Amino acid sequence: MYSFNGEMSKWITKIFVDKTVWNNATSRLKGRTAEALSVNAALDSISTTLNGIYRKFEDDESLSLEKIRSFFVGKDREYTTFLPIFDKFNEDVRQRVGHTISKDSLQKVQCFEKTFLRVPYP
Repeated sequence: MYSFNGEMSKWITKIFVDKTVWNNATSRLKGRTAEALSVNAALDSISTTLNGIYRKFEDDESLSLEKIRSFFVGKDREYTTFLPIFDKFNEDVRQRVGHTISKDSLQKVQCFEKTFLRVPYP
């Protein structure tokens, strides 16, 4: 459970523990077992990351729990699929043919693309 500016939020960490070894007061596992040390270290890492995100954006007037959560789970990042990256790679290979790449290598790359990447879905 996290609180920010009076707003409360529950987040799922996907860390599952036995209730009998959980300490509500410290929000940690009791004991020094390998499991307790591992889980507590993971919880510390999550806490450190969340605090880092908060410190990075604490001067931002629009900072909210939802914004912190978005940064934590990576929704702020732009993801690129493989095909645009492969297209850029092919263009680089074409430009290097005759200099550092042979025509045979270009044909292999194009064959790979034709065979595996541009197959239409049924």
